[in-house]
Amino acid sequence: MAHAHSSKQPGTPRFTDQAIRIVAENKIREAMKAGAFDRLPGTGKPIADLDEPFDPMWWVKRWLQRERFINPPSEESEPAPPQSAH
Repeated sequence: MAHAHSSKQPGTPRFTDQAIRIVAENKIREAMKAGAFDRLPGTGKPIADLDEPFDPMWWVKRWLQRERFINPPSEESEPAPPQSAH
C-alpha cells in the first residue's frame, strides 16, 4: 500500500492516498457549498487556446508574452527579439 506521506520518525502519522483524496474532496464540496467558486475571474468566458493543438512550451510562450519579451501571436508576425536590459 502506497503512502502519500511517509516518515521514518516514530509517532508521525502516515496518510494513505485514499485518505488524502477523501479529505480533499470533502474540502472542495464544503467550498462549493459555501460559494467559494461562484465568482472566479473568467467565469462564463471561453478558455483561451482550448481548441489549439497541444504545445509543451505553452507556458514559456505565455510567460514571454506576459513579460513583453515577444509580441502576442498573430498569423503574419514573427516573435520580437529579446530586449536588452539597460
